[in-house]
Amino acid sequence: MKSVAIGLAMAVTMASPALANDTALIPYAGVLMGYDNVQTTSLGLKTSDAKLSYGIALGADTVVMPRVRLGVEAEYMRSKTNNVLPIDALNALNTGYRRDVSVSVRAGYEVTPHLLAYIKAGYTNRRAVASGLAAGTLAGVPTPIAFAYPRNLGGYRVAAGLEYGTKVKARLEYRLSQYGATGGSTDPLAPELSYKAKSQQVVAGLLYGF
Repeated sequence: MKSVAIGLAMAVTMASPALANDTALIPYAGVLMGYDNVQTTSLGLKTSDAKLSYGIALGADTVVMPRVRLGVEAEYMRSKTNNVLPIDALNALNTGYRRDVSVSVRAGYEVTPHLLAYIKAGYTNRRAVASGLAAGTLAGVPTPIAFAYPRNLGGYRVAAGLEYGTKVKARLEYRLSQYGATGGSTDPLAPELSYKAKSQQVVAGLLYGF
């Protein structure tokens, strides 16, 4: 874990040519827990579900000027949100959202020596498994077809938060993630049924600086 955080810190330095050679690197790692509300949209219909989410964060900051920090951060989160979207009397889309992996760039300002306000933005990738019934045909006869297929949904994330502490820090963060539309099925009998998702999360964390 420590080596990964140090590697992220080195990436920040390499991406910032204006930084001095002796710029301090501040790697950190921690645990996260919060509230995950995921919304699914398909065929003009929407539904949402909220569950507990939890995971870990690894990152590193560097001081680019007095009170200003720039860094990178990676996260691994899990939850069990499950959206059921009724399409009609026979058809429905049941989508379960599981692990969420993200990599972000972070910029922060030290409001006080112990309080950091920050924003971040980056790429996120969510594992989703869609299943249910959709209208189809079998031997020329209209028939509801059961389908199930997993997908990795790529998208972007923006977030803002506060951290309080020095070596050990408490974090509170709000983030919005937008995942791209996807569709298709691993079952050749199941029809195409696309959907897209977005997530709003409020996450608290406890971090340790190395």
